Amino acid sequence: MYTKQEIGRVRETIEGKFSLNKDQIGRLRNLAAGGSVPRAMMPFLALLEAEPALYQKISQDKKVEQFSAYGFFPAAYSMVYESEKPIELKVGGGARGSTGIVLCEGSGVVIKPFQNGGELGIARLASSFGGPLQLDTLDGFISEEFAKGDFFSRLPPEKKTGEALYAIGKKTGEVFRGLHAAGIYYNDTVLSDDLGRSHVIVQQDLKPVLFDYGVAINVGKHPDFSKEDEVNFWKTLPGVNFQIDLMLGNGASFGDILSFIRDKFPPLGSVPKNEIFRRDLDFIGEGISAAAGRLGISLAPFLKGFKETYAAPEA
Repeated sequence: MYTKQEIGRVRETIEGKFSLNKDQIGRLRNLAAGGSVPRAMMPFLALLEAEPALYQKISQDKKVEQFSAYGFFPAAYSMVYESEKPIELKVGGGARGSTGIVLCEGSGVVIKPFQNGGELGIARLASSFGGPLQLDTLDGFISEEFAKGDFFSRLPPEKKTGEALYAIGKKTGEVFRGLHAAGIYYNDTVLSDDLGRSHVIVQQDLKPVLFDYGVAINVGKHPDFSKEDEVNFWKTLPGVNFQIDLMLGNGASFGDILSFIRDKFPPLGSVPKNEIFRRDLDFIGEGISAAAGRLGISLAPFLKGFKETYAAPEA
């Protein structure tokens, strides 16, 4: 349906790689503000000025009505445009913005914008140690294999037995041992929050998949961390993220948030590596009671298995 050149041009537009003059940008802003542009067409709006014929072609594409820009991502294009199998799109929101999941017969692709500049590199490294497989993507976005399984906070009966929990704990310990040995501080170990959400998916073979590396930190850079790293490390502490959300709601800039962090906490580079990694273990310990309460079971077998296989990296 689309030529190779057209696909390339569309992808560049999704990435924000287009050149428009001031008048063109003004016209597009007015058009977008007027509410006449369908939501599915918003990612392609720059083409209305840059390549109107291609924009018109996309506007008549029925698949764009359903999949919008997600269908043009490298990891999803063949599923959407070259397969006869039934496909669906699920879209959710969050701190990073919209996340799209393109699904086909149980398999699929998760597409989401970066939450920080180092996320893609960390996610690719983490894919060898319990993170989702990273796929070909566009600049500014993560594209990863959809992880099939059950959220830790919603384990079915067969995964809640003492034997199964022990096995899950052992495999989770192995995952964190690998991540920490590779210098990755996950910083987002949510077994279960108050709403039952989790960042851990347990697959059929009881192997855990840790997803979402938006606040993860490459400790291999120690002590030369970025400003983003500083904010991400401290903001996950209980209460701090709430304060930052309030500040953002009142129009605070990243500079304001950084000043708040630096006034309240020591430089991240002064924190020993082993203390940074230990925070991941603290998050697991803190989340155990919430997860146990939601699942209605004791997670002692999980902790036993975890402690048997986890080993802290050398300082």
